[in-house]
Amino acid sequence: MAYSTDVEKLVEVLKETVAKHPQVISGPEYTEEEQPDAEISGFGDSGIDILVEYWMEGIDDGANRVDADLNMMIWKALKEHEMQMPFPQREVRILNPSS
Repeated sequence: MAYSTDVEKLVEVLKETVAKHPQVISGPEYTEEEQPDAEISGFGDSGIDILVEYWMEGIDDGANRVDADLNMMIWKALKEHEMQMPFPQREVRILNPSS
């Protein structure tokens, strides 16, 4: 995410969004460790790297494949909350060589 992002708000938005997927384990009957989570995983050249973790029944394959659904849900949530994903930017300077 962009370095100007309110990371605490972002983490809450991501956790809430992922928890809405019907195949993701979430709810009061599960432990805190089993709930969807999001955290800073690093600081990149263009933005903050975020790791999203979740549990589900079975494996994420075949009929249980949820990655594409979650990516779309996250994309929509980020747009709804006006959070911007960064993109690489470079500054190029052209210098006049001395004669």
